[in-house]
Amino acid sequence: EIYTLSLHDAPPISFLLDLCEGEGLALKIHDGRLTVFSEAEREATAPVTTLEVGSSRMLPGWRFRSKAFQAYSAAAVAYRETRKGQVITYFFPDPEERTGPVLEVKKRVTSLAAAERLARASLRKANARTDTASMSVVGDPVLVAGVVVEVAGPRRGMAGRYLVEKAAHSVGDGYVVGLELRRVLEGY
Repeated sequence: EIYTLSLHDAPPISFLLDLCEGEGLALKIHDGRLTVFSEAEREATAPVTTLEVGSSRMLPGWRFRSKAFQAYSAAAVAYRETRKGQVITYFFPDPEERTGPVLEVKKRVTSLAAAERLARASLRKANARTDTASMSVVGDPVLVAGVVVEVAGPRRGMAGRYLVEKAAHSVGDGYVVGLELRRVLEGY
């Protein structure tokens, strides 16, 4: 689908971020390059390693947080095209069947396909940080931001696939990696 947008008075980076968010994409600037990618595709990659809660590889002080009570159960997009008198609506239920309020998205869309993409992307963004974790592990150079890891643990609800959002490598009294993780979203 091809469409035209204009910057108006928005700074270019804000414009790009808004455009990416509406399409379910992410924007990364690294090493002087601008990269646009699909978070869903990145999250679908195979885990680079398994981190087992309680193993000697995981250092004390790990923390898991869940905000499931704040998650949305669906996203609803509704837009009235005043010139054509047309109303475009789309309802996207949460693939993980969460319970909670419906996210109402009020942005301009030009087609049903655009409404579907916007609903899916908006719900993904709203529910992305529902389950998070932070931990320090024995150093491993494959642990970098953007990779997926498998977390295995004794507690129900902790185990699963997580995306590494931040990895801070340090060498001092041994090689340690501090990790910030969020659970991978399935079906978005």
